[in-house]
Amino acid sequence: MGDDPITLYGGVLSPYVARVRLFGYAKGIELNEVAPPGGMMTEEYKTHNPIGRIPSIVLYDGFVLPESQAICEYLEDRYPEPSLIPGTPEERARIRLLCQVADAYVMKGLMPFFALIRSIPLDLDRAVGWHARLVEALSHVDAFLVPGSHAAGDRITLADCALVPMLFYTDMFMPPSGYESPIGTFSRLGAYWGSIQQDPHVIRLLSEMKPVLDATLADAGGNAKHG
Repeated sequence: MGDDPITLYGGVLSPYVARVRLFGYAKGIELNEVAPPGGMMTEEYKTHNPIGRIPSIVLYDGFVLPESQAICEYLEDRYPEPSLIPGTPEERARIRLLCQVADAYVMKGLMPFFALIRSIPLDLDRAVGWHARLVEALSHVDAFLVPGSHAAGDRITLADCALVPMLFYTDMFMPPSGYESPIGTFSRLGAYWGSIQQDPHVIRLLSEMKPVLDATLADAGGNAKHG
């Protein structure tokens, strides 16, 4: 792209970092990913990013920009080709809508299951309600997908960058929680999940995430139990 690599503060298992990483892969942007200085939520890192979370990127003027959606929108503006928010105003609105559904609904249903990779037990009694919320959220995604190999047609967009990490975690978290993945119960969503995993950028992303998550789930083994 002609610029020095952009520093990305991140971590391989964060779905929000994965969104930015996939966005960068699809655009051909070189991202130099490093751990946040001092670690997340530390005073050292907060001197760079007051929110204290990942991802964040260091802009060329030294300002540290947090929040995955804001980062991707910035990268789209700075590197407009190839566009990952292409099309008519209506098509771009659908892409942003799918991102919003992923964040506001899918992630809320999925978030409690991240206990499987943390040092806290997964409350199986409450997981029933969380699972129902996740299934409902996935039904919203199914409703707004358009025909094609990708979420908004036949090419990768920001919508795919938002959805892929969350669908990956849905597939990975449900079996150790006692459920089958609900993705395949939705016709459009099931077809989409099958086709999007053939995209070379998605293949690259998931090949980085899956072995780390497999190892983490194995190490956390006993977390799927009553809290």
